[in-house]
Amino acid sequence: MTSTILFTLGTPHGTWPALAEALLHGAPAGTHLLQPAFKAWVDEAVGDGALAAESVVSTTQLARLTAMTATAKTAGVHWGGLDARAVWALAGLQRQLPQARFLMFFDDPVTAVASSAGSQVGLDEVLRDWRLGAQRLLRHAQGHLDRCLLIDAAEARRHPKALAAQVSAWAGVELRVPTAVAVAPADPLCQLIAQAVVAGDGTARALSQELHASCAVLGEDDAAVAGLPGADAAAAAQALQRLQRRLVALEGQAGVLVTERDRLKDELQGASQELASTRSESELLITQLQRTQQELEALDRKSKGLQAQIAQATAAAAQATKTAAAAPVKEQRGETRHADVDVLRADLAKARQEADF
Repeated sequence: MTSTILFTLGTPHGTWPALAEALLHGAPAGTHLLQPAFKAWVDEAVGDGALAAESVVSTTQLARLTAMTATAKTAGVHWGGLDARAVWALAGLQRQLPQARFLMFFDDPVTAVASSAGSQVGLDEVLRDWRLGAQRLLRHAQGHLDRCLLIDAAEARRHPKALAAQVSAWAGVELRVPTAVAVAPADPLCQLIAQAVVAGDGTARALSQELHASCAVLGEDDAAVAGLPGADAAAAAQALQRLQRRLVALEGQAGVLVTERDRLKDELQGASQELASTRSESELLITQLQRTQQELEALDRKSKGLQAQIAQATAAAAQATKTAAAAPVKEQRGETRHADVDVLRADLAKARQEADF
């Protein structure tokens, strides 16, 4: 059995942290050893301004996380901690700790905005944070299906027993059913204001729908769709709706995978074409190189032949000059010999010009 580090995070703002705390409080003793170290790291990163919307966690900050794994060398499950701001370091946590898994909670944008009413943060900024965090959460969950479990916080509050069973099966550790977590209802005026703010943000509404559809199916009534005794029509309809939402989410994830597959296929085709082109160019270059080599060898043979002719002509000219100078001959005969020398010299000059080719 290997070591697994579980992090709990979720959409920015909202009320899900209280539910998650109650759930993790029921984890077995000895699985929380990493939480103090993780909290210290989060506090340090926040102090550096790293865990905020659109921020980037530095390599140095992520490298500090390796110290956390020192207490997680034993096999089993280790809860790495819970912090809403960890969503901004989600990708970095996965890179730094490949064995990490993520329990993700989702609060809809209206809940997030309404719960932040009256705070010092503007509602537009709250919605912007929620949108950016939700995008990171959803894209990471879609890209790491085997590493993430996405939970609808509102549905989890209605079905705490199913929540504990679902997370226990996913994490491989038995969790007690969390006690009911009371969430103070939002002020009606704050709720209306939040609805108005979210109504003007189509991206946030679409993200909320996609996240809701991507969440794990919870509820003790799911057996109703199998026609078990005691199941009423309303429960069966609710379970069917949840399964339909899950199907839509899976279809969306399949679409993402198909798009990625097509992209990789196009890259492979482009690389194959480039390789074929490079191979053709290489073959052409090899042919040209061989032809050039043959031409060089022919020129080298010609050069050696001309050099031999030059040597012969030089020797003959020298001998003729020596003979003409040494032998007493008639003037006419001398003129003839000098003419022979001139011919030899002309041949020598011509041979040298050809040697220069």
